[in-house]
Amino acid sequence: MSFTKSNNRIPEIGHFEITRDCNNKCGFCYNFKDEKEELSTEQIFSLIDQVVDKGCIYINISGGEPLLRRDFSSIYEYIIKAGVRVSIETNASLLTKDMLDLFEEFPPSKILASLYGYYQKTYRIVTRSSVDVEVVKNNIIDLRNICEDVLVRTPVTRDNFQELYLIERFGKEVNCKFSYDPKIWWRQDGKRNAKYRCTSREVYKMLTVSPIYKELYRKVVELEQRPYTISGCNWGKKEFYINPYGEMHYCIVFWANKYDLTKGNFKEAWDVWYERFNHKKCVGKLIYPTQNNCPAGYIYYHTSIDPIDTLNDFNH
Repeated sequence: MSFTKSNNRIPEIGHFEITRDCNNKCGFCYNFKDEKEELSTEQIFSLIDQVVDKGCIYINISGGEPLLRRDFSSIYEYIIKAGVRVSIETNASLLTKDMLDLFEEFPPSKILASLYGYYQKTYRIVTRSSVDVEVVKNNIIDLRNICEDVLVRTPVTRDNFQELYLIERFGKEVNCKFSYDPKIWWRQDGKRNAKYRCTSREVYKMLTVSPIYKELYRKVVELEQRPYTISGCNWGKKEFYINPYGEMHYCIVFWANKYDLTKGNFKEAWDVWYERFNHKKCVGKLIYPTQNNCPAGYIYYHTSIDPIDTLNDFNH
């Protein structure tokens, strides 16, 4: 199958997942540790050069927990010196003085710090780790003193939704933005994580505690009653996603089809392989009857669908 090259698409925003390793073991996490070898420092540098040559101006670093990589500081500094804006997704538990000094010298454009619970007991239940939640909170404060744009975010589960209002209050007290999300996706190996999703019945009992639960209740009801929808999608038009093994995917929640950048190059991947996104209907949407919905949302709602097998069948 061949595709026509387009000159109207510029990969402005890159999502680099630099490791699958993490010091937390959250049951709801979609990450799946593969047996493959992760990219070396030099390979990551090469990919950064390639995406910058194609017009990338913003890179989001994520994991796993990106701060676990011994070469994190080198990768971060390399991106900054390439003239690219950087954001970092982190659980904020592994921050060191050297990292703080680096961020102070080269401030990130944005830091997205995950806070999984307000109290220690809940935090450890959710993360299944020995991380001290007070260390995380103090690190978030330190990051806010350096970076103007710090977002405290919380994936809402059955184990922590009762503390959502406390986490929101903490974010406001330390002058951070706050966001939360009750969507719990499937894992990258196709297994479901639906048992971690809080239900509207559970959230309903919290409606009188704080206004945030009225909003959470509405979101959960919508997820239960109809597929998650989006008004537009920039994947393959302005954004791209690369995993720790050097594989590029169509979408951050579709992993079945991929381009191996260790055997090819980003220019070919973007100009030729990624061209499937120029179709009026993306690969995922071609599978499902409701074309107005995000295909990932359709899978989220219809739990009988196997996201990996379905896409593999279609692609073959």
